[in-house]
Amino acid sequence: MPDWIVRAAMAVMAIGLVATGVGLALIVIAVLRFLQGGRAWLVGVVRTARRRERLVQQLAAPAATYLPCHSPACGHMETVHVPDTDGRLVCEHCATPASR
Repeated sequence: MPDWIVRAAMAVMAIGLVATGVGLALIVIAVLRFLQGGRAWLVGVVRTARRRERLVQQLAAPAATYLPCHSPACGHMETVHVPDTDGRLVCEHCATPASR
């Protein structure tokens, strides 16, 4: 067998061994970090999900309704309509009363 083929095969094997070693080292580091403070990471994920849930609740009021707004300001698109003081639904963007 030519000498260059053997050297190329050895180089490929060496690269594979280095990649495997790096992968194993990263797995060990991840496991150690999880054991030391993994719970804190999980708590952070839960807190982020709760923040997003609160944000979604704040963005869409419970009494809000999507209706077509017949105003050029809103481009005759469906927008959020909220009840005003009289109980009528008005466009949140341009304050045009909703027509049903």
